[in-house]
Amino acid sequence: MRNPGFALALALGLAAAPALGAELKLTDYVGVWKGSGTYERITSSRSEGILSCKLSITAQSDNAITVDGRCAAPEGSQSFSTRITATNGRLSGVDGKSGRASSGTLGASGLALSGKDAAGETYFALSSPLAGPIRMESADKGARESRSAIATLKR
Repeated sequence: MRNPGFALALALGLAAAPALGAELKLTDYVGVWKGSGTYERITSSRSEGILSCKLSITAQSDNAITVDGRCAAPEGSQSFSTRITATNGRLSGVDGKSGRASSGTLGASGLALSGKDAAGETYFALSSPLAGPIRMESADKGARESRSAIATLKR
């Protein structure tokens, strides 16, 4: 028995898939990305809600980008800036405000950076932009506070 819903889902899935053999590069992220998602903040109490985010990603070279972002929620907003550099298949990131360093990978599914130092742990990931929208995941855990956010962003 033929299922038109399955055929449509298959067609949409194939249309969203990156071209075979397409290699993801840092410069594929360049552009302005906007969208919304959710956040969670845990201090002595817990809060969560909806946020809106905007990322402006610029190329510094073929192997380096700067991600300038701002996410806002009803309780406030936060800006961030990270320079990401690819060297020999590995990524390194430096937070533009705190100078915190992170490292990670760039693969077919996107980029991921993580870091740990005396101030705590950080994580930042962007899914591949080759299929259209990207998913941003961010987390920051310190001794007294932890924050996380997930958002879907479009150019």
